[in-house]
Amino acid sequence: MPSSLSSQHSINSKMSDEAKKTLKTITRKKLKPESYRFWVSAASATLQVHNCLNIVLGCEPKPAPADENAAPTPAMRRSISGWETRHSLARESLLNALEDPELVKVYQLPTAQEI
Repeated sequence: MPSSLSSQHSINSKMSDEAKKTLKTITRKKLKPESYRFWVSAASATLQVHNCLNIVLGCEPKPAPADENAAPTPAMRRSISGWETRHSLARESLLNALEDPELVKVYQLPTAQEI
């Protein structure tokens, strides 16, 4: 194995599972207005596979501690972190599916649900 490939393999094998998760990207076709219904169907299926669809639909709000004054438990922090990662993936996926004329209208929206 060439040295550059060997060192890349070494780096990849040392990456934590969490780091690998953050590198994931959901890829989809660009939205074409004339085939919007087909795109929605495919986008919904893809987001479901990546466990992001309910975030986009607004059915899964960001987790929060029951008592907002209490410090979050480790389990709650993991839950929040997982939700934020999936939300970022969904938002990125939606933005990447848009052409510039549509993208300029929504790029500033902070949540995947708003897009």
